[in-house]
Amino acid sequence: MSTQLDGAATIARVSLHDPEHFDIQRTQTLHRLALLKQWDIAPGSKILELGCGQGDCTTALASAAGESGTVVAVDPAGLDYGAPYTLGQAQSHISQVIRLDFNVYISSSNQLHERRKSQYVVVPISREALSLPRRAYRGQRRLMRNTSCCRGLQI
Repeated sequence: MSTQLDGAATIARVSLHDPEHFDIQRTQTLHRLALLKQWDIAPGSKILELGCGQGDCTTALASAAGESGTVVAVDPAGLDYGAPYTLGQAQSHISQVIRLDFNVYISSSNQLHERRKSQYVVVPISREALSLPRRAYRGQRRLMRNTSCCRGLQI
């Protein structure tokens, strides 16, 4: 990551949000950080996030990975998907502040394997991914099981 992020308010500001509802964004970021603390992610970790959506969890993951870490954020939706902000708008906004590796339309294990041939230490699947149509969710699980960089991780 090119910029170290500290504190829930700082991390929450990186995500694209309505300034009138910043307290909601900050509260959700506090929750994400509490979850990540339980995972004990070491600085420098390589993290693959499936179902990154608009990147709200991705920014918290980037904070945990630190400047020497890597976050590859994958989502099956197109950049024009989402409301009130699209994935494209949100990813562009976040990428202006921190360097992240957002990937959309990665549909095969070969594409992901070629993208990063190293081992990932954490592969969170956000709760939003669970709301995907069953076929897309199964596709992401299959992608994980069949990708050598993810073998041995619990899915």
